Amino acid sequence: MSCHQSECTSLCSVYCIPIRSKPPKSPCPDLLLNNLTPTDLQLHQVRKSIQGADEDIVRLQDAINRLSSQLGALKSFVGRHRGVTSAVRQLPNEILLEIFTHSINTELPSSSKNALSGIIRVCARWRAVALASPSLWRHFVFDRSLSYLQSGEKAKLLRQTSLQLQRSRQTPLSVHLTGYRIEQELLDTLLARSSRWQSATLRIAPSDYDQLFTSRADFTILKELTLSFNGDSYYGDATGPIQSLPARDATGFVQSLPALVDFTLDANFGHIPRGFESLWARLLACTLVQCHLEDILPILPLFSPETRVSLVGCDGGDDGHLAPGPLAISTLSLNSCHNNFFDGFLRVAAIEAPRLKKFVMSKCYQDQSLPSIATFLRESSCTLTHLALDVRYATLRELLYLLALPHTRHICALDIDFGCTPSAPIINALATRPARHDIVPNLRSFTLRNCSSVLEDIDAGLLALHARRRPILQQLWVQRRAGDLPLSQFALQALKSDGLEVVIFEHLDYW
Repeated sequence: MSCHQSECTSLCSVYCIPIRSKPPKSPCPDLLLNNLTPTDLQLHQVRKSIQGADEDIVRLQDAINRLSSQLGALKSFVGRHRGVTSAVRQLPNEILLEIFTHSINTELPSSSKNALSGIIRVCARWRAVALASPSLWRHFVFDRSLSYLQSGEKAKLLRQTSLQLQRSRQTPLSVHLTGYRIEQELLDTLLARSSRWQSATLRIAPSDYDQLFTSRADFTILKELTLSFNGDSYYGDATGPIQSLPARDATGFVQSLPALVDFTLDANFGHIPRGFESLWARLLACTLVQCHLEDILPILPLFSPETRVSLVGCDGGDDGHLAPGPLAISTLSLNSCHNNFFDGFLRVAAIEAPRLKKFVMSKCYQDQSLPSIATFLRESSCTLTHLALDVRYATLRELLYLLALPHTRHICALDIDFGCTPSAPIINALATRPARHDIVPNLRSFTLRNCSSVLEDIDAGLLALHARRRPILQQLWVQRRAGDLPLSQFALQALKSDGLEVVIFEHLDYW
Protein backbone atom coordinates (compact mmCIF):
# COMPACT_ATOMS: atom_id res chain seq x y z
CA MET A 1 0.00 0.00 0.00
CA SER A 2 1.13 3.55 -0.65
CA CYS A 3 0.75 6.23 2.04
CA HIS A 4 -0.36 9.83 1.35
CA GLN A 5 1.14 11.00 4.65
CA SER A 6 4.82 11.72 5.29
CA GLU A 7 4.85 9.03 7.96
CA CYS A 8 2.65 6.01 8.44
CA THR A 9 3.27 3.49 11.18
CA SER A 10 0.84 0.81 10.01
CA LEU A 11 -1.16 -0.26 7.01
CA CYS A 12 -4.55 1.44 6.95
CA SER A 13 -7.53 2.02 4.66
CA VAL A 14 -7.74 5.72 5.46
CA TYR A 15 -4.36 7.01 4.31
CA CYS A 16 -3.05 4.12 2.23
CA ILE A 17 -4.22 3.36 -1.31
CA PRO A 18 -4.01 -0.31 -2.38
CA ILE A 19 -1.16 -1.16 -4.74
CA ARG A 20 -1.38 -4.20 -6.98
CA SER A 21 1.13 -6.80 -5.88
CA LYS A 22 1.21 -8.18 -9.44
CA PRO A 23 1.32 -6.48 -12.86
CA PRO A 24 -2.18 -5.91 -14.36
CA LYS A 25 -3.54 -8.50 -16.75
CA SER A 26 -2.91 -7.58 -20.40
CA PRO A 27 -6.12 -6.42 -22.15
CA CYS A 28 -4.87 -7.81 -25.49
CA PRO A 29 -2.31 -10.59 -24.97
CA ASP A 30 -2.66 -11.77 -28.59
CA LEU A 31 -1.28 -8.45 -29.89
CA LEU A 32 1.93 -9.08 -27.97
CA LEU A 33 2.61 -12.08 -30.17
CA ASN A 34 2.09 -10.47 -33.60
CA ASN A 35 2.31 -7.18 -35.49
CA LEU A 36 -1.40 -6.66 -36.25
CA THR A 37 -3.00 -3.20 -36.04
CA PRO A 38 -5.00 -2.79 -32.79
CA THR A 39 -8.57 -1.53 -32.86
CA ASP A 40 -9.62 1.76 -31.21
CA LEU A 41 -11.10 -0.18 -28.29
CA GLN A 42 -7.91 -2.14 -27.84
CA LEU A 43 -5.83 1.05 -27.95
CA HIS A 44 -8.04 2.62 -25.27
CA GLN A 45 -7.78 -0.45 -23.06
CA VAL A 46 -3.97 -0.63 -23.40
CA ARG A 47 -3.50 3.10 -22.68
CA LYS A 48 -5.71 2.82 -19.58
CA SER A 49 -3.71 -0.19 -18.33
CA ILE A 50 -0.40 1.65 -18.88
CA GLN A 51 -1.71 4.69 -17.00
CA GLY A 52 -2.70 2.50 -14.06
CA ALA A 53 0.66 0.78 -14.05
CA ASP A 54 2.47 4.14 -14.16
CA GLU A 55 0.48 5.31 -11.16
CA ASP A 56 1.44 2.12 -9.32
CA ILE A 57 5.10 2.69 -10.22
CA VAL A 58 4.98 6.20 -8.73
CA ARG A 59 3.31 4.94 -5.57
CA LEU A 60 5.82 2.09 -5.28
CA GLN A 61 8.75 4.45 -5.79
CA ASP A 62 7.37 6.70 -3.03
CA ALA A 63 7.11 3.66 -0.76
CA ILE A 64 10.65 2.59 -1.64
CA ASN A 65 12.00 6.05 -0.87
CA ARG A 66 10.18 6.12 2.46
CA LEU A 67 11.35 2.61 3.40
CA SER A 68 14.90 3.39 2.29
CA SER A 69 14.90 6.43 4.54
CA GLN A 70 13.60 4.33 7.43
CA LEU A 71 16.18 1.63 6.67
CA GLY A 72 19.01 4.19 6.68
CA ALA A 73 17.81 5.61 9.98
CA LEU A 74 17.65 2.14 11.51
CA LYS A 75 21.14 1.26 10.27
CA SER A 76 22.48 4.53 11.65
CA PHE A 77 20.84 3.78 14.99
CA VAL A 78 22.36 0.29 15.11
CA GLY A 79 25.78 1.59 14.06
CA ARG A 80 25.78 4.30 16.73
CA HIS A 81 24.67 1.96 19.49
CA ARG A 82 26.62 -1.18 18.57
CA GLY A 83 29.80 0.39 19.94
CA VAL A 84 28.10 0.56 23.34
CA THR A 85 28.08 -3.24 23.47
CA SER A 86 31.68 -3.55 22.21
CA ALA A 87 33.96 -5.76 24.32
CA VAL A 88 36.60 -3.02 24.24
CA ARG A 89 34.33 -0.84 26.38
CA GLN A 90 34.22 -3.57 29.00
CA LEU A 91 38.00 -3.72 29.35
CA PRO A 92 39.43 -2.37 32.60
CA ASN A 93 41.88 0.47 32.26
CA GLU A 94 44.73 -1.86 33.28
CA ILE A 95 44.05 -4.20 30.33
CA LEU A 96 43.60 -1.25 27.98
CA LEU A 97 46.96 0.12 29.10
CA GLU A 98 48.61 -3.25 28.44
CA ILE A 99 47.22 -3.21 24.90
CA PHE A 100 48.52 0.33 24.38
CA THR A 101 51.94 -0.75 25.62
CA HIS A 102 52.19 -3.58 23.09
CA SER A 103 50.97 -1.39 20.23
CA ILE A 104 53.84 1.08 20.59
CA ASN A 105 56.82 0.64 18.27
CA THR A 106 59.70 1.69 20.50
CA GLU A 107 62.05 1.82 17.49
CA LEU A 108 59.99 4.35 15.55
CA PRO A 109 61.59 7.83 15.51
CA SER A 110 59.93 10.38 17.76
CA SER A 111 59.78 12.76 14.79
CA SER A 112 57.27 10.49 13.01
CA LYS A 113 53.70 9.59 13.88
CA ASN A 114 53.42 6.61 16.19
CA ALA A 115 50.65 4.60 17.79
CA LEU A 116 50.38 7.01 20.72
CA SER A 117 49.47 9.91 18.47
CA GLY A 118 46.52 7.87 17.19
CA ILE A 119 45.50 6.45 20.57
CA ILE A 120 44.99 9.82 22.22
CA ARG A 121 42.68 10.88 19.36
CA VAL A 122 40.27 7.94 19.52
CA CYS A 123 38.11 9.05 22.45
CA ALA A 124 38.21 10.91 25.74
CA ARG A 125 38.62 7.71 27.77
CA TRP A 126 41.55 6.39 25.72
CA ARG A 127 43.21 9.79 25.91
CA ALA A 128 42.73 9.93 29.67
CA VAL A 129 44.18 6.42 30.13
CA ALA A 130 47.19 7.21 27.93
CA LEU A 131 47.92 10.56 29.59
CA ALA A 132 47.61 8.99 33.05
CA SER A 133 50.21 6.31 32.15
CA PRO A 134 53.73 7.78 32.22
CA SER A 135 55.31 4.49 31.11
CA LEU A 136 53.80 4.96 27.63
CA TRP A 137 55.82 8.14 27.15
CA ARG A 138 59.23 6.90 28.29
CA HIS A 139 60.71 6.05 24.86
CA PHE A 140 62.65 8.72 22.94
CA VAL A 141 64.09 7.78 19.54
CA PHE A 142 65.94 10.25 17.31
CA ASP A 143 67.70 9.12 14.14
CA ARG A 144 69.49 10.81 11.25
CA SER A 145 66.15 11.90 9.79
CA LEU A 146 66.56 14.94 12.07
CA SER A 147 69.07 16.27 9.56
CA TYR A 148 66.33 16.57 6.94
CA LEU A 149 63.88 18.53 9.09
CA GLN A 150 63.27 22.20 8.38
CA SER A 151 63.73 24.75 11.14
CA GLY A 152 59.99 24.91 11.82
CA GLU A 153 59.76 21.13 12.03
CA LYS A 154 62.71 21.01 14.44
CA ALA A 155 61.06 23.59 16.68
CA LYS A 156 57.86 21.52 16.64
CA LEU A 157 59.82 18.38 17.52
CA LEU A 158 61.46 20.17 20.44
CA ARG A 159 58.03 21.19 21.75
CA GLN A 160 56.75 17.63 21.34
CA THR A 161 59.78 16.30 23.20
CA SER A 162 59.26 18.69 26.09
CA LEU A 163 55.58 17.73 26.24
CA GLN A 164 56.44 14.02 26.17
CA LEU A 165 58.95 14.51 28.99
CA GLN A 166 56.20 16.14 31.04
CA ARG A 167 53.82 13.27 30.34
CA SER A 168 56.45 10.69 31.33
CA ARG A 169 56.65 12.37 34.77
CA GLN A 170 59.29 10.53 36.84
CA THR A 171 59.27 7.27 34.87
CA PRO A 172 62.71 5.88 33.90
CA LEU A 173 63.48 6.82 30.29
CA SER A 174 64.75 4.93 27.26
CA VAL A 175 66.78 7.25 25.01
CA HIS A 176 68.13 6.36 21.57
CA LEU A 177 70.12 9.03 19.74
CA THR A 178 71.35 7.69 16.42
CA GLY A 179 71.24 10.86 14.38
CA TYR A 180 74.56 12.32 13.29
CA ARG A 181 73.67 15.91 14.01
CA ILE A 182 71.51 16.29 17.09
CA GLU A 183 70.16 19.76 17.76
CA GLN A 184 72.00 21.30 20.70
CA GLU A 185 68.79 22.40 22.36
CA LEU A 186 67.31 18.92 21.98
CA LEU A 187 70.41 17.28 23.48
CA ASP A 188 70.38 19.78 26.35
CA THR A 189 66.71 19.04 26.98
CA LEU A 190 67.35 15.31 27.22
CA LEU A 191 70.53 15.63 29.29
CA ALA A 192 68.63 17.79 31.75
CA ARG A 193 66.68 14.60 32.60
CA SER A 194 69.77 12.37 32.63
CA SER A 195 68.97 11.19 36.17
CA ARG A 196 65.96 9.37 34.70
CA TRP A 197 67.78 7.61 31.85
CA GLN A 198 67.52 3.83 32.34
CA SER A 199 68.71 2.61 28.93
CA ALA A 200 70.42 4.55 26.16
CA THR A 201 71.91 4.08 22.71
CA LEU A 202 74.16 6.89 21.52
CA ARG A 203 75.51 7.09 17.95
CA ILE A 204 76.18 10.78 17.64
CA ALA A 205 78.67 13.32 16.31
CA PRO A 206 82.13 13.95 17.84
CA SER A 207 81.06 17.34 19.19
CA ASP A 208 78.12 15.71 20.97
CA TYR A 209 80.49 13.27 22.68
CA ASP A 210 82.57 16.26 23.78
CA GLN A 211 79.52 17.63 25.53
CA LEU A 212 78.59 14.22 26.90
CA PHE A 213 82.03 13.54 28.39
CA THR A 214 82.36 17.01 29.88
CA SER A 215 78.79 17.58 31.00
CA ARG A 216 77.69 17.37 34.60
CA ALA A 217 74.90 14.98 33.76
CA ASP A 218 74.07 12.41 36.41
CA PHE A 219 73.03 9.05 34.98
CA THR A 220 72.04 7.67 38.38
CA ILE A 221 69.82 4.78 37.22
CA LEU A 222 71.28 4.10 33.75
CA LYS A 223 71.70 0.31 33.51
CA GLU A 224 72.08 -0.34 29.77
CA LEU A 225 74.26 1.82 27.53
CA THR A 226 75.46 1.55 23.94
CA LEU A 227 78.13 3.98 22.74
CA SER A 228 79.11 4.06 19.09
CA PHE A 229 82.07 6.13 17.94
CA ASN A 230 81.13 5.73 14.30
CA GLY A 231 82.30 8.29 11.77
CA ASP A 232 79.87 9.38 9.08
CA SER A 233 81.35 10.19 5.68
CA TYR A 234 77.82 10.74 4.34
CA TYR A 235 77.88 14.14 6.00
CA GLY A 236 81.36 14.98 4.85
CA ASP A 237 83.17 13.75 7.99
CA ALA A 238 85.10 10.76 6.73
CA THR A 239 87.10 10.22 9.90
CA GLY A 240 84.28 10.96 12.32
CA PRO A 241 85.14 10.92 16.01
CA ILE A 242 87.65 8.10 15.65
CA GLN A 243 90.87 10.08 15.40
CA SER A 244 90.00 12.58 18.11
CA LEU A 245 88.37 10.30 20.66
CA PRO A 246 91.63 8.87 22.12
CA ALA A 247 92.56 12.36 23.26
CA ARG A 248 89.41 12.60 25.33
CA ASP A 249 89.07 11.41 28.88
CA ALA A 250 85.78 9.76 29.83
CA THR A 251 86.57 9.52 33.56
CA GLY A 252 83.96 12.06 34.60
CA PHE A 253 81.36 10.48 32.35
CA VAL A 254 82.06 6.98 33.75
CA GLN A 255 81.78 8.27 37.31
CA SER A 256 78.25 9.43 36.50
CA LEU A 257 77.22 5.81 35.72
CA PRO A 258 76.98 4.14 39.15
CA ALA A 259 74.22 1.68 38.12
CA LEU A 260 75.56 0.63 34.69
CA VAL A 261 75.73 -3.17 34.30
CA ASP A 262 75.23 -3.72 30.54
CA PHE A 263 77.64 -1.85 28.26
CA THR A 264 78.16 -2.02 24.48
CA LEU A 265 81.03 -0.08 22.93
CA ASP A 266 81.46 0.21 19.15
CA ALA A 267 84.87 1.80 18.47
CA ASN A 268 84.65 1.43 14.67
CA PHE A 269 88.32 0.34 14.72
CA GLY A 270 89.34 3.43 16.61
CA HIS A 271 90.98 3.35 20.01
CA ILE A 272 88.96 3.18 23.20
CA PRO A 273 89.07 6.50 25.08
CA ARG A 274 90.73 6.77 28.46
CA GLY A 275 88.67 6.76 31.62
CA PHE A 276 86.71 3.51 31.30
CA GLU A 277 89.08 1.53 33.55
CA SER A 278 86.86 1.75 36.63
CA LEU A 279 83.82 0.54 34.69
CA TRP A 280 84.82 -2.93 33.48
CA ALA A 281 84.93 -4.73 36.83
CA ARG A 282 81.30 -4.00 37.75
CA LEU A 283 79.65 -4.95 34.47
CA LEU A 284 77.41 -8.00 34.13
CA ALA A 285 77.44 -7.86 30.32
CA CYS A 286 79.92 -6.17 27.99
CA THR A 287 79.98 -6.18 24.20
CA LEU A 288 83.00 -4.73 22.40
CA VAL A 289 82.36 -4.10 18.71
CA GLN A 290 85.01 -3.36 16.05
CA CYS A 291 87.78 -2.90 18.59
CA HIS A 292 91.50 -3.62 18.20
CA LEU A 293 93.02 -6.54 20.05
CA GLU A 294 95.64 -4.22 21.56
CA ASP A 295 92.84 -2.29 23.28
CA ILE A 296 90.95 -5.42 24.33
CA LEU A 297 93.80 -7.34 25.98
CA PRO A 298 94.35 -4.86 28.85
CA ILE A 299 90.59 -4.79 29.51
CA LEU A 300 89.93 -8.55 29.71
CA PRO A 301 91.62 -9.16 33.11
CA LEU A 302 89.46 -6.42 34.64
CA PHE A 303 86.17 -8.24 34.08
CA SER A 304 84.61 -10.17 36.97
CA PRO A 305 83.52 -13.83 36.76
CA GLU A 306 79.90 -12.65 36.41
CA THR A 307 80.60 -10.60 33.27
CA ARG A 308 79.30 -11.96 29.96
CA VAL A 309 81.89 -10.78 27.43
CA SER A 310 81.10 -10.58 23.71
CA LEU A 311 83.62 -9.54 21.07
CA VAL A 312 82.00 -8.67 17.74
CA GLY A 313 83.76 -7.87 14.47
CA CYS A 314 87.06 -7.18 16.22
CA ASP A 315 90.44 -6.86 14.50
CA GLY A 316 93.81 -8.31 15.49
CA GLY A 317 95.89 -5.26 14.64
CA ASP A 318 99.66 -5.61 15.01
CA ASP A 319 101.42 -8.82 15.98
CA GLY A 320 103.42 -9.39 19.12
CA HIS A 321 100.64 -9.08 21.71
CA LEU A 322 101.51 -9.97 25.28
CA ALA A 323 99.38 -12.34 27.32
CA PRO A 324 97.18 -10.36 29.70
CA GLY A 325 97.33 -13.03 32.40
CA PRO A 326 94.53 -15.39 33.52
CA LEU A 327 91.04 -14.08 32.95
CA ALA A 328 88.28 -14.32 35.53
CA ILE A 329 85.37 -14.35 33.05
CA SER A 330 83.04 -17.35 32.83
CA THR A 331 81.23 -16.45 29.57
CA LEU A 332 82.96 -15.48 26.33
CA SER A 333 81.50 -14.99 22.85
CA LEU A 334 83.41 -14.34 19.61
CA ASN A 335 81.19 -13.22 16.74
CA SER A 336 82.22 -12.25 13.21
CA CYS A 337 85.78 -11.50 14.29
CA HIS A 338 88.54 -11.14 11.69
CA ASN A 339 91.00 -13.95 11.09
CA ASN A 340 93.97 -11.98 12.45
CA PHE A 341 92.02 -11.28 15.62
CA PHE A 342 91.20 -14.94 16.01
CA ASP A 343 94.87 -15.88 15.60
CA GLY A 344 96.09 -13.19 17.96
CA PHE A 345 93.44 -13.80 20.58
CA LEU A 346 93.62 -17.57 20.86
CA ARG A 347 97.21 -18.30 19.83
CA VAL A 348 99.63 -15.38 19.80
CA ALA A 349 98.40 -13.78 23.02
CA ALA A 350 98.18 -17.15 24.78
CA ILE A 351 95.07 -16.13 26.71
CA GLU A 352 93.96 -18.32 29.60
CA ALA A 353 90.50 -18.38 31.10
CA PRO A 354 90.45 -21.06 33.81
CA ARG A 355 86.95 -20.12 35.03
CA LEU A 356 85.37 -20.22 31.57
CA LYS A 357 82.05 -22.10 31.52
CA LYS A 358 80.29 -20.81 28.41
CA PHE A 359 82.04 -20.26 25.07
CA VAL A 360 80.50 -19.12 21.77
CA MET A 361 82.30 -18.96 18.42
CA SER A 362 79.95 -17.68 15.71
CA LYS A 363 80.67 -16.56 12.13
CA CYS A 364 84.43 -16.62 12.60
CA TYR A 365 85.33 -18.11 9.25
CA GLN A 366 88.75 -19.61 9.66
CA ASP A 367 90.09 -23.01 8.68
CA GLN A 368 91.90 -23.74 11.95
CA SER A 369 89.26 -22.37 14.32
CA LEU A 370 88.50 -25.62 16.16
CA PRO A 371 92.17 -26.61 16.70
CA SER A 372 92.78 -23.09 18.02
CA ILE A 373 89.85 -23.45 20.42
CA ALA A 374 91.17 -26.83 21.56
CA THR A 375 94.54 -25.26 22.33
CA PHE A 376 92.87 -22.38 24.14
CA LEU A 377 90.83 -24.77 26.31
CA ARG A 378 93.84 -26.91 27.15
CA GLU A 379 95.96 -23.92 28.16
CA SER A 380 93.07 -22.50 30.17
CA SER A 381 92.41 -25.80 31.97
CA CYS A 382 88.78 -24.78 32.09
CA THR A 383 85.65 -26.91 32.31
CA LEU A 384 82.97 -25.90 29.84
CA THR A 385 79.28 -26.46 30.43
CA HIS A 386 77.98 -24.61 27.34
CA LEU A 387 79.58 -24.60 23.89
CA ALA A 388 78.36 -22.99 20.66
CA LEU A 389 80.32 -23.44 17.43
CA ASP A 390 80.13 -22.47 13.78
CA VAL A 391 81.51 -25.53 11.99
CA ARG A 392 81.09 -24.59 8.33
CA TYR A 393 84.89 -24.68 7.76
CA ALA A 394 85.69 -27.40 10.27
CA THR A 395 86.18 -31.10 9.67
CA LEU A 396 84.34 -33.86 11.48
CA ARG A 397 87.61 -35.06 12.93
CA GLU A 398 88.40 -31.62 14.38
CA LEU A 399 84.97 -31.37 15.99
CA LEU A 400 85.09 -34.85 17.53
CA TYR A 401 88.60 -34.20 18.83
CA LEU A 402 87.40 -31.00 20.49
CA LEU A 403 84.39 -32.73 22.04
CA ALA A 404 86.59 -35.54 23.34
CA LEU A 405 88.77 -33.22 25.41
CA PRO A 406 88.48 -33.44 29.19
CA HIS A 407 87.63 -29.74 29.16
CA THR A 408 84.40 -30.43 27.24
CA ARG A 409 83.24 -33.64 28.90
CA HIS A 410 80.95 -31.70 31.28
CA ILE A 411 79.12 -29.90 28.49
CA CYS A 412 75.36 -29.98 29.08
CA ALA A 413 74.37 -27.63 26.23
CA LEU A 414 75.83 -27.91 22.72
CA ASP A 415 74.89 -25.46 19.95
CA ILE A 416 76.16 -26.15 16.43
CA ASP A 417 75.71 -23.86 13.41
CA PHE A 418 76.31 -26.00 10.34
CA GLY A 419 76.33 -23.02 7.99
CA CYS A 420 74.42 -24.97 5.34
CA THR A 421 77.13 -27.65 5.25
CA PRO A 422 76.07 -31.31 5.48
CA SER A 423 74.89 -31.87 9.04
CA ALA A 424 74.00 -35.57 8.96
CA PRO A 425 77.62 -36.82 9.35
CA ILE A 426 78.07 -34.87 12.60
CA ILE A 427 74.70 -35.97 13.97
CA ASN A 428 75.44 -39.57 13.05
CA ALA A 429 78.88 -39.39 14.67
CA LEU A 430 77.36 -38.18 17.94
CA ALA A 431 74.69 -40.86 17.68
CA THR A 432 76.89 -43.81 16.79
CA ARG A 433 79.46 -42.99 19.48
CA PRO A 434 77.81 -43.87 22.79
CA ALA A 435 77.71 -41.31 25.54
CA ARG A 436 81.03 -42.39 26.95
CA HIS A 437 83.23 -40.34 29.23
CA ASP A 438 85.04 -38.75 26.30
CA ILE A 439 82.12 -37.57 24.11
CA VAL A 440 79.91 -35.03 25.97
CA PRO A 441 78.25 -37.68 28.16
CA ASN A 442 76.21 -35.05 30.08
CA LEU A 443 74.58 -33.51 27.02
CA ARG A 444 71.07 -32.40 27.98
CA SER A 445 70.35 -29.73 25.35
CA PHE A 446 71.36 -29.93 21.67
CA THR A 447 70.76 -27.00 19.27
CA LEU A 448 71.06 -27.34 15.49
CA ARG A 449 71.24 -24.26 13.26
CA ASN A 450 71.24 -24.13 9.44
CA CYS A 451 70.98 -27.90 8.96
CA SER A 452 71.51 -29.02 5.40
CA SER A 453 71.31 -32.71 4.47
CA VAL A 454 68.88 -35.19 2.97
CA LEU A 455 65.76 -35.23 5.14
CA GLU A 456 65.87 -38.98 5.67
CA ASP A 457 69.50 -38.81 6.83
CA ILE A 458 68.73 -36.12 9.41
CA ASP A 459 65.69 -38.10 10.61
CA ALA A 460 67.73 -41.25 11.06
CA GLY A 461 70.54 -39.40 12.79
CA LEU A 462 68.28 -37.61 15.30
CA LEU A 463 66.30 -40.75 16.11
CA ALA A 464 69.54 -42.66 16.69
CA LEU A 465 70.96 -39.77 18.75
CA HIS A 466 67.95 -39.75 21.06
CA ALA A 467 67.95 -43.54 21.36
CA ARG A 468 71.61 -43.58 22.44
CA ARG A 469 71.49 -40.60 24.79
CA ARG A 470 68.18 -40.86 26.58
CA PRO A 471 67.24 -40.09 29.28
CA ILE A 472 70.11 -37.58 29.66
CA LEU A 473 69.31 -35.72 26.43
CA GLN A 474 66.15 -33.79 27.24
CA GLN A 475 65.90 -30.93 24.74
CA LEU A 476 66.41 -30.62 21.00
CA TRP A 477 66.34 -27.16 19.41
CA VAL A 478 66.04 -27.12 15.62
CA GLN A 479 66.14 -24.01 13.42
CA ARG A 480 63.55 -23.63 10.70
CA ARG A 481 65.13 -22.63 7.40
CA ALA A 482 63.15 -20.64 4.80
CA GLY A 483 59.93 -21.81 6.41
CA ASP A 484 60.85 -25.50 6.12
CA LEU A 485 61.64 -28.00 8.83
CA PRO A 486 64.95 -29.85 8.46
CA LEU A 487 63.28 -33.01 9.78
CA SER A 488 60.07 -34.79 8.84
CA GLN A 489 56.83 -34.61 10.80
CA PHE A 490 57.13 -38.34 11.42
CA ALA A 491 60.51 -37.95 13.12
CA LEU A 492 59.29 -34.90 15.01
CA GLN A 493 56.30 -36.73 16.44
CA ALA A 494 58.35 -39.83 17.17
CA LEU A 495 60.90 -37.83 19.18
CA LYS A 496 58.19 -35.98 21.11
CA SER A 497 56.19 -39.10 21.87
CA ASP A 498 59.36 -40.70 23.22
CA GLY A 499 59.76 -37.95 25.81
CA LEU A 500 62.19 -35.59 24.06
CA GLU A 501 61.28 -31.89 24.15
CA VAL A 502 61.66 -30.59 20.60
CA VAL A 503 61.58 -26.82 20.02
CA ILE A 504 61.41 -25.37 16.50
CA PHE A 505 62.74 -21.81 16.20
CA GLU A 506 63.64 -19.24 13.58
CA HIS A 507 65.81 -16.91 15.66
CA LEU A 508 67.40 -17.83 18.96
CA ASP A 509 69.99 -15.96 20.98
CA TYR A 510 72.89 -17.74 22.59
CA TRP A 511 72.98 -18.21 26.34
